[in-house]
Amino acid sequence: MTRSRISLHLIALALLAFAAIGTYLVLHSGYAVPRLIHALESADDNERREAAASLVKLGEQALPAVDALLAAARSERGVSDRVFAARAKSRPTI
Repeated sequence: MTRSRISLHLIALALLAFAAIGTYLVLHSGYAVPRLIHALESADDNERREAAASLVKLGEQALPAVDALLAAARSERGVSDRVFAARAKSRPTI
């Protein structure tokens, strides 16, 4: 393998790593909170649960979502959603 080919592979690897880190930070940071709050109002049960779980993982960055989590807990949706939202709210990180 030539030096130019090795350099090309290293540049491609660096770009891929940069893209992966950027994607991780966007999905696991406060930037995702508005999208997750919107997902709490979804008609899809799984989407609501995933959004609540993601907000819990964000910890203090998800503080703007506390009202939406409480609204999900009070809603007329299934009992499992209310229990999950209440459990998410009771976590000490939020």
